[in-house]
Amino acid sequence: MAEAKGIKELKELLEGLALLGVAGKKIMADGKVNLADLPVVIGLVQDASVLTAAVQGTNEIPAEVKDLSAEEAQELLGLVLAIAARVKAA
Repeated sequence: MAEAKGIKELKELLEGLALLGVAGKKIMADGKVNLADLPVVIGLVQDASVLTAAVQGTNEIPAEVKDLSAEEAQELLGLVLAIAARVKAA
C-alpha cells in the first residue's frame, strides 16, 4: 500500500500565493506602482522564507493531489476561502 502524502506542499503553496495576493492588492490599490509601495515589497522580502517554502517541493504537489482524501480536500477548501477573505480585506 502506498504511503499517504498529506497536503504539506499544497498548503505551503497556498500560503505563498496568499502573501503575493495581499501584497499585489496593496500595491495596486492606487492603480500604479511607485516608491510608496516599497514597504509592501520589503514586507515580501521579510517573508522570503514563506515564499521559498511555497516554491520548494512543488514537484510533490501532483502526488499530493492524487492522494487527496475528503478531509484533506475540505481542509484545503477552508484554506482557500480564508485566503480569499484575506485578499479581499487587504
